[in-house]
Amino acid sequence: MAVVGAAAREIVQVRLGDELLDTRAVRKDGTVSISVRVPRHTDPGAYVVTVRGASSGREGTATLQVLPAPRRS
Repeated sequence: MAVVGAAAREIVQVRLGDELLDTRAVRKDGTVSISVRVPRHTDPGAYVVTVRGASSGREGTATLQVLPAPRRS
């Protein structure tokens, strides 16, 4: 996922639906790398993941499909 127009050192927020998962600073070259874990309490289904620049307001989105946890035998 890319956030086009985010400025170097801009803070970006990562959200799963309405839940804030992480914040990171954009590197000097305009890139950011983020790994997040889906919270355990998240129900299965489709969710929108949003990365948004705090000062520019620019954002990128992707759909994430959360699957049910495998049943233990």
